[in-house]
Parts: sequence; structure tokens; C-alpha cells
Amino acid sequence: MRRDVFQAIADPTRRNILKLIATTPMNVNTIAENFKMSRPAVSQHVKILQECGLVEIRTVGRERHCHATLNPLAAVHTWLHLVQGTAPAAAPKVRTTPTPAPKPAVVEEPVVVAKPVPRDEPTKEKKNKKQEKKNKKKKAKKEGKKGKKEKKG
Repeated sequence: MRRDVFQAIADPTRRNILKLIATTPMNVNTIAENFKMSRPAVSQHVKILQECGLVEIRTVGRERHCHATLNPLAAVHTWLHLVQGTAPAAAPKVRTTPTPAPKPAVVEEPVVVAKPVPRDEPTKEKKNKKQEKKNKKKKAKKEGKKGKKEKKG
């Protein structure tokens, strides 16, 4: 349901909410701290202001910030001049809440890749020793199998 601006400014609480967020965007919890009413009651007032186009809610991370968009109040300005019988001057330019710069994403530390530690090249002696060990193991296995066959047979 779209409400009109006159319904929004009819309530003193909503007018005070507009005063609070006219210069600085706030989340609903911060707004509620300024009133002697529950947070859900303040949320309901903010919802009505949003339906009238006087508040824009932007999500920043997990928080919802209320930004004032006061241009719809130009209708009230025009109406006042009609009632007073005076020609309305150009509607005053209403300053809206500045849009905050988006917060930068979390920057991760650069990954440092460690250089491989140079190893000594195996010498011929080391290679020969390794090969001798392998040969001894193979020989021992073969002898072990021969011994088992002779015992069985």
C-alpha cells in the first residue's frame, strides 16, 4: 500500500525520525535508542516512511541503514502555497542523506610462496649404497622363499 507524504508527517515520531536521519544514515537500532518505545514500533514508523518514499533502506553487510529521501516533501510545499493563495516558488532543493562510499571488501594478505630449499645432488657413492641395500633386500627375500620351499618339499 502506497501512503502519501501527509500521512507520514502527521505523526510527531515520524517527523523526529526524519530529523534524525536527514543528515546521517542510521540503522533501526540506533534510531530506536532515541525514543521511549520498542524497536518493533520504531520499525513500523520507518516502514510507513519508506512506503511514502521518505526513507530508503539500504543493506550494508548485516545491517539495514535508513537514508532520508526528502524530495517527496515538495508536495507539502506546493500544497501549503495553494492553501495560502500564494504562487509557489520553485520547490526548495532538499538535501538528501549523502550516500556513503561502499566499504571495501576484506583484503586478504598476499600468499607468500616459499622458494624450494636446494638439496645436495646425490653423489654416485650414495646412489650405489642405496642400490646395494635394495639388492641385499631382494636377495634376502629370494633366499627366504627358497628356504620355505625346501622345508615344505
